[in-house]
Amino acid sequence: MYRVGEVVKIEGDMAQIKLTRHSACGKCKACKIGEDDGSVYTDAYNSMHAKEGDHVEISMDEGDLLGAAAILYGFPLITMLICVFIVNWMLGKSEIVNHEVILGATALISLAATFTIIKAKNGEFKRSKKYLPEITKIISKG
Repeated sequence: MYRVGEVVKIEGDMAQIKLTRHSACGKCKACKIGEDDGSVYTDAYNSMHAKEGDHVEISMDEGDLLGAAAILYGFPLITMLICVFIVNWMLGKSEIVNHEVILGATALISLAATFTIIKAKNGEFKRSKKYLPEITKIISKG
């Protein structure tokens, strides 16, 4: 994955990059929420020692991108399904009649728990730099 953006802030070996809305986004405009210009911000490893105002190319290995998506979406989904199936099996052996509310609460609690775990591990993910894009080229100096 390659994207072009502008460095807006430098913090140590990390840079905050302002990206414009990608053409693949279509007419979604979700990135316009809270922003007038439709910009999206991301952190990237500053291996090229770019400065604020530089226009840069950032990239991320597709395998790492898929891995990050699996962690962010797959882990919570699979955990929720496992928890719901286990609780449903346990409720089937009980005399409780309306399982739907309990199963709904189980789904929400398991999602909240997995997103909390992911958020708690976010620092580890950033330190490893495996799931972060990297500045690979300085296109123009700011």
